[in-house]
Amino acid sequence: RLPIHVNELNARYVNESLGGVDTRMTLLPEKLKEGGYQTAAFGKWHLGARQTSNLPSQRGFDYHFGFLGGGENHNTQHSYEAFDSIDLWGGFDDSPNKSRNGTNSCLLYGGDAVDHIKTRVDPDTPQFMFIALQNCHAAYVAPDKYKDPNITDYPKDNNSFDRQAMEAMMTCADEVALNVTTALKARGMWDDTLIVFSADNGGPQ
Repeated sequence: RLPIHVNELNARYVNESLGGVDTRMTLLPEKLKEGGYQTAAFGKWHLGARQTSNLPSQRGFDYHFGFLGGGENHNTQHSYEAFDSIDLWGGFDDSPNKSRNGTNSCLLYGGDAVDHIKTRVDPDTPQFMFIALQNCHAAYVAPDKYKDPNITDYPKDNNSFDRQAMEAMMTCADEVALNVTTALKARGMWDDTLIVFSADNGGPQ
């Protein structure tokens, strides 16, 4: 319906990383809130940050902890898009949360999701949680404890793809999934839980 590929609308719909989803469109968490759900988002937002109306707190999420842009340093949370500033926001009002940067993002956002289940949710109220880890998004870095010394880099002539680090990132993401499910079981919420696991950009590697 929108001729974006040939740019017939004078770039009106050309990609712009922080521009945002049209606020006239209703997002899933907004609809779920109407049905009485508590909602929370963790990790990558990338659905708009140019104006307040595009922030998670204005698009249906009661709680959000993560980054607003499309990419950040996995270990320092410095943005790749906004003049190397720290892209880390969170809480119940999308306020800056720079005091918590410096932890690998998989552990940071996954850990906050687990804390949310343990301390913030009401197990008797329907919950919607959106956990968007950066794993496995370039650059490929991971804590050493997840690296398998038996995995060698492949292909050797491609320095941008570190197989050992990428598989370590997957292991970290697996651990987050385990910790989330364990927390849900501990709160007595597991039997009423539906998990949808999806990748971001396919499998180029």
